Amino acid sequence: MSIKVHHLNYSRSLRALWLLEELGLEYTIQSWKRDANFRAPKEATKVHPLGRFPIVEVDGRTLVESGAVLEYFADREGKLRPTEENE
Repeated sequence: MSIKVHHLNYSRSLRALWLLEELGLEYTIQSWKRDANFRAPKEATKVHPLGRFPIVEVDGRTLVESGAVLEYFADREGKLRPTEENE
């Protein structure tokens, strides 16, 4: 399994990086820079049609939206989620 995080400076992709670190998962980072108008680069639409960050490629899937990325990994790893014992 390989995990690739497309990280845009000054974005919510830091949330995905934080979670992957907390879970102890190995990943690579593809860094992107905002343009002079503080917008995401248009080339990001080649990775995902919306061109929004974070973009995470894992298990043959491309995930976007930080909340969805966090839920995917928390569920997949079975960690950092409330359990029935905690309810």
